[in-house]
Amino acid sequence: MASNQIIRTLSAIEFLSEHIAHGISQAELAKALNVQSTEAGRILSNLTEAEWTEKTPHNNRLYRLTPKVGGISHKVEHSLRVAREQLRQDASTYAGF
Repeated sequence: MASNQIIRTLSAIEFLSEHIAHGISQAELAKALNVQSTEAGRILSNLTEAEWTEKTPHNNRLYRLTPKVGGISHKVEHSLRVAREQLRQDASTYAGF
């Protein structure tokens, strides 16, 4: 079973993904996750240290996801294309039997 901290962090990433253009504040994240502001601050600090979030250029009190997250989605998309091609090849191989 996943720890509450991991679940809250993943929920934070999901919430942040809905606010990339303008960012969110620590208080907004705390409210969305139903946690104390200090817990939201720890989550944002850890995500920032891991280069998953950054402060927005127009307001240093707001956070947004970094392009690193987009890179992960591209890797998943690539993996799915590779898997789809492998399945196509397997289907072609087995169709000959």
